[in-house]
Amino acid sequence: MIEEIKVRSFSHFISLIEDDTEFDLDNKLVGVTIYRGQNCDKPLLPKIGRHKKSANELLDIEDLMFEEFAKRCQPFLGFEPENDWDYLATAQHFGLPTRLLDWTENPLVALWFVVSNGTIEGDEGVLWVFDVDEENLVVDFEVDPFEIKGTKVFDPYHFNRRITSQSGWFSVHQLKENSKKSFVPLELNKRYSEQLRKIKVPNNFFEEFRLKLNKMGINKATIFSDLDGLCAHLNWKYFNK
Repeated sequence: MIEEIKVRSFSHFISLIEDDTEFDLDNKLVGVTIYRGQNCDKPLLPKIGRHKKSANELLDIEDLMFEEFAKRCQPFLGFEPENDWDYLATAQHFGLPTRLLDWTENPLVALWFVVSNGTIEGDEGVLWVFDVDEENLVVDFEVDPFEIKGTKVFDPYHFNRRITSQSGWFSVHQLKENSKKSFVPLELNKRYSEQLRKIKVPNNFFEEFRLKLNKMGINKATIFSDLDGLCAHLNWKYFNK
């Protein structure tokens, strides 16, 4: 059973997340806590898994899209991808449906994604907390990301400012050939249920939390770290705040 907690205040939220990342006595990372903010309670599925197609259809489409992306993306990149993990992270970042799901190691960034707009459905946003143990972290990038078993988590190379400013991480999800189902939502996978927590944020806190996050330097200008983000932040600051 996944633990669910409803936030009572901003200070309550801080108390819920302040001790999450774990280190051993030699200051070596033995596990990491990552976060995902959603303005409504929707399944933890990678974007390609939200399409209503069979597993084999998705695998065929994924293969064609990824191959074409890898062939055509080079003129637009400011770096040379070293492996398929780099290509996947780049494709995900620029909107291609992939088997990756976006996370962050900064809980305040995740909270901003919860409260930055109104809810789409219902009256609560959701912040997912994923306690990732060492065995689920990708450390060998020579492994094929399309052949992984289960769900793995990795810290991508920071090939642009947004990944840096958002402290971005990704989970990469398994899709089995000839499976009756496509991707299984992470929260329904019994293997990970004890590693997930759900923090619910009532809609009536959104405006207050946006103001508090802005005081802490978390806003569109810092999260998106480009002129689009700066202009969106100034629009909020002078017209909506």
